[in-house]
Amino acid sequence: MFTLQSPGGSDLSKLIHRIRHLTARHGAGSLEQILVAVLNFGIVIVTGRLLAPSSFAIFVVIMSSLSLAFGLVSAVVSAPVLVLYRKRYHSAKRSYLGKLELLNVGVSVAVGLVCLAIAFWVERRISSSDLVYSLLMLTAWSSYELRRKIAYALGEAPVLLLCSALVLLSAVISLGVTVFLGVASEGAVLLCLALSYLLGILFFKLLTPRSDTTSKVPFQVLLRDHWRFSHSLFSGLLLYWVASQGYFLVAARLLPDATLGGVRTAQNMAGLITTALLMFENQATPMAATLAHEGGDEAVRSWVRQLFDKGTWPFLAFVILASLGAFGLHHFLYLKTYSQFSWLAFIFAFHQFLLGLNRPYAVGLKAIEKTTPIFWGHCAGAALMVLGSWILITYLGALGVAIGFVLSASALLLVLHLNFWRLTQ
Repeated sequence: MFTLQSPGGSDLSKLIHRIRHLTARHGAGSLEQILVAVLNFGIVIVTGRLLAPSSFAIFVVIMSSLSLAFGLVSAVVSAPVLVLYRKRYHSAKRSYLGKLELLNVGVSVAVGLVCLAIAFWVERRISSSDLVYSLLMLTAWSSYELRRKIAYALGEAPVLLLCSALVLLSAVISLGVTVFLGVASEGAVLLCLALSYLLGILFFKLLTPRSDTTSKVPFQVLLRDHWRFSHSLFSGLLLYWVASQGYFLVAARLLPDATLGGVRTAQNMAGLITTALLMFENQATPMAATLAHEGGDEAVRSWVRQLFDKGTWPFLAFVILASLGAFGLHHFLYLKTYSQFSWLAFIFAFHQFLLGLNRPYAVGLKAIEKTTPIFWGHCAGAALMVLGSWILITYLGALGVAIGFVLSASALLLVLHLNFWRLTQ
């Protein structure tokens, strides 16, 4: 584990030391994840309020395609770091992390071009400048996510907390400037996000000194290990996107702009629950990997059983309270635009509850490096989307989108539940 020092003196080191002290009780990692969630949650709120329904519909399609690209890049490059660094690459940190940075940029550009082509096929109103800003934003977003995973793998979250605070502050200021200048658009929002992530990356590099490890990692070995770990996750995330964000692309083809905006803003209101699940996954995955390394499959099985025994009912209570708050907040924020869709917040909260129930299974399967059931679970959810989305949305409209989310999450939960207990016997 390395120590964080200021490259130019001791003032920044003292600041980071104070952050360590202030966050010792609550955890810098938890606070950092809250900041990231505020950005992800807030950007949909801000764009939903600032942009006209037609521009917001374009933004929804672009972000749906970028979420696919981001998920695929993260599955191959970033997510394996939480497990593989501790197990195999801690003695070659400099070589390992340096090659990952290059890999991340290359994969982001390649995958981004394909996903943006899909977005343009769905929504022909996307301009060439929107496509350029989207690709820049994706590359910066995924690069920053890689640095987040590195910090969590190393157990060094205070510097990451500073960086994420800077990203959030930069996004708020830059978006405020676009509003003040009267140039707010989907392209302007994407550019503001890209510049904010790039600023966070620069700040991260300034605060983290180069590692002194000299061991080398052959690039082909890195690719082999990452792909072996993530190939099922890669396919699974592709299918998960089909089973979730894919509904928005179908809705963009079938529903009016205002209805699409109402559904997307209602789904965003479940952001508090999503944040809690992401915080759990980022902190639980390294813990489960350690348990698997020290105690084998049985230790992970026992840990997952305890999670369900002690956490299911508190989590359900949390989801109920969050859904009530989401309904009220959506109605308040979009009183003049999308308030007629506020009731969808309850269905999307139930969708998050189902995803929360599958999260311990997914973390456990990743820890024991048996991720094929995750692929088949997402495959089942995607099959429901492909076979039923057009009918659901055609006949039920906005409700059909929300029901589709629930059906896909239910299929995933069933597959993970059955396979986890079978594989850890």
